[in-house]
Amino acid sequence: MSSDASPDDATSGSSETGFFQVVRDGAHPFGLTNGAVLSGEVQFPIEFALDATDEIIGVSFYYENSSPIIGALGLGTNNQWTLDWSTPMAFNGTYTIYAEVDFATNDPIVGFPVTVTVSNIISFPNYLSRVFGNQMWIYAQTITNAPYKIDMYDDNMNPLGSFLGNADGNGVISFLWDLTDSSGNTSSSTNFTGMFTVNASSFAPQTSKIGSSSLPRKILGVRPNGGSPSGSSAKQFWVKETQWRAKNTWVVAYGEFNDSAAQHNADTFMIAGGAYQDTPYGGVLGTLDEYGLKGNLSPGNIPQAGTVFTVNDAISQGNFLSYLASTEYDNFYFFGHGNASAIGSYNGFALTQGQIASALLNVPLSSLILHAALTPYRFVFIDGCNAGSANFCEAFAIPAQTIGTNFYAAAGLESRAFVGFKSWKLNFDIWSWQGYSLMTGGFLGDWQSGQVNVQTCVNNAVSDVHQTGASMNSSAVVYGAADLQHGTHTGQ
Repeated sequence: MSSDASPDDATSGSSETGFFQVVRDGAHPFGLTNGAVLSGEVQFPIEFALDATDEIIGVSFYYENSSPIIGALGLGTNNQWTLDWSTPMAFNGTYTIYAEVDFATNDPIVGFPVTVTVSNIISFPNYLSRVFGNQMWIYAQTITNAPYKIDMYDDNMNPLGSFLGNADGNGVISFLWDLTDSSGNTSSSTNFTGMFTVNASSFAPQTSKIGSSSLPRKILGVRPNGGSPSGSSAKQFWVKETQWRAKNTWVVAYGEFNDSAAQHNADTFMIAGGAYQDTPYGGVLGTLDEYGLKGNLSPGNIPQAGTVFTVNDAISQGNFLSYLASTEYDNFYFFGHGNASAIGSYNGFALTQGQIASALLNVPLSSLILHAALTPYRFVFIDGCNAGSANFCEAFAIPAQTIGTNFYAAAGLESRAFVGFKSWKLNFDIWSWQGYSLMTGGFLGDWQSGQVNVQTCVNNAVSDVHQTGASMNSSAVVYGAADLQHGTHTGQ
C-alpha cells in the first residue's frame, strides 16, 4: 500500500509517498534457501520479523522482474502463512524470488530474495488450459522429442483410454481434444484427469491426421493398460467452465482516499459525476450510463443520484459484494486504494483477493481443488496501486498472464481481460480529478467502441491521445487476453 492520497495506493491515509520497505528478515519462506532445486508441489511456512502481524491481509510472491509467480499462493491468516507452490505450473529454470507482505493500513514489506531452480521433467506452464469449455486444450512441456502417453480418466476416475505421440522439437505437447473417443462418443464429464508419462524408449512415435487437426494417435475408448511403463509421470487436472455469454453490464465501486471533505467531493465527482455530470466531467458512471456509452449498470450505481458502491464499512462491503457476485454482471471498475492483495478505503476497510474470490466462487485451481470459476468476469479495471503486481486478477477468473484470445478459443472459453498497475502511481489530488476523469472516460470510450483492443486502450491512455491533460500511469499491465475487443465473442 502506498501512503499517498492517490487512486493507486491501498488503505493508508497519510500524505507521504510510499515505497517498498526492504527488510532482510521481513518475510521469508522458512527452509527455502539459495540454490534449492524444486519440483512438484511444495509448501514452506512463512517466517516473519515484523512489529505486528495481526493486520496482514495477504502474502504475494514475485520473480525478480516483479512478475507474479504462477502457481504460488499465500495461504493463511495473521501470523500463520504458507507458501503453496505448484512448481509444474512454472517453466523450468532458475529464478530469484521474494515474498511481499500486504497490510490493511501500512506499506507492504518485501523480504530478501532467494534464488531457486525449478526442475520438472513434465510441467504444465499454460495454466489457462486447465479449464475447458466445448473442447479441451491439452498442453505440457517435457523432454525434446520425447515419446509420451496420456492416460485419460473421467470425473469418476473411470479410464477412457490414452493418447500416444511425440513432443515436438521444443519439448511441447500441444493439441486440442473435442471430448470424443475413438468411436465418436462425447464425454459429459465436468472433470478429467490425465496421467502423462514420457519415456525415450517405451512408446513408438505414432501420429495420425484426424479431421482438420493433427492429433496424437487417438486410442480413447481403449482401456489404459493399468500400469505406467518405466519413465517419468505427472498428473494434470481439467475442469469444465459453465457456458456463459459476454454482457455489457457493469458494477462500479470506489474506496475513499482520506477523510477530507474536499477530497471526498473530488472522489465522488470522479466516480459518480455529481454536480458536474452535465459537463464533460461526468465521472465513470456518467460515461457508462444510458445517456453515455449505454453500459448496463447495476441497480446500486445511479449516476443521476451520485450513488456508487463503496468499501468504506462492513455494510457497504456486503452490498457491493452481493452485486459483484451476481451472474448478471461481468464488467467491474474500481477507483481507490489498492495493493497486491486487496482494494479498500483510507480507514482500514478492505476487500481482499480471497474474500472476492470466495464471494464469486472463483477459487484458485490447484491439485487439491477441482472447481472451475462460477462467476467469471469479462473485463476488470482496478484503478488503484499495485493491484496488477501479483495475481489479484485470479479472483475474477482471469489468469495472471498476458495472452491472447486464441488461448481462450483453444480451450473453448469466453475471453476476458484485467487492467491493473504494477506500481504506485502519481498523486491524485482534488485539483487533478477533472483531467483524470476525462482520461478515464476516453479509456472507456475506446473500449466500448469495439474498434480497439484492451492493450490499445491502455496505450492510448498512457500516451494521452485524447489530449485530456492526464496520462495513465505507465506501469499499467493487461492480464488475460490483451487483444480482446468489446463485443468479441469466442469460445462456447
